[in-house]
Amino acid sequence: MPTLFNKETAKLDHFGHCPECNADWCAGDIFTVLRGQNWCKDKSDEELRKYIEQCYSPPYKFSRLIGVQLPYSHPKHYDGVSYWECPECQHQWQRFND
Repeated sequence: MPTLFNKETAKLDHFGHCPECNADWCAGDIFTVLRGQNWCKDKSDEELRKYIEQCYSPPYKFSRLIGVQLPYSHPKHYDGVSYWECPECQHQWQRFND
């Protein structure tokens, strides 16, 4: 069975698999995805890697996991992601324990 949380860090594995439907949440390596984009075709591999290191965090991958932010009018308003949602089965998990 897939693991939702990394027990060592107690963080959601944004690049893992959904524990409900087993959908793969990894949307690819950032370098590979950006290398195929027109706006960075003129950059060398070294320039693109430096750009990625400045703008993104390790492990330098895209995630398909959806962050759900509650509207300001919600009584439990938190200014940021409150829930995570699988893009395939729409199952949701709270970001924080109550």
